[in-house]
Amino acid sequence: MIEKSSFKVATGVELILPLDIAEASYLVEPPTIIISTAELIAKQSVALQK
Repeated sequence: MIEKSSFKVATGVELILPLDIAEASYLVEPPTIIISTAELIAKQSVALQK
């Protein structure tokens, strides 16, 4: 018996993850000091561009 995921049983299609596993751009180094909101937004925007 071939097992199917509950998502495929419910929808009839395979689940595709909307992310690139080869390069996890969400892994950014945590700040070592308290940073301002503007700096945090800048770091997140750089991470999203990867």
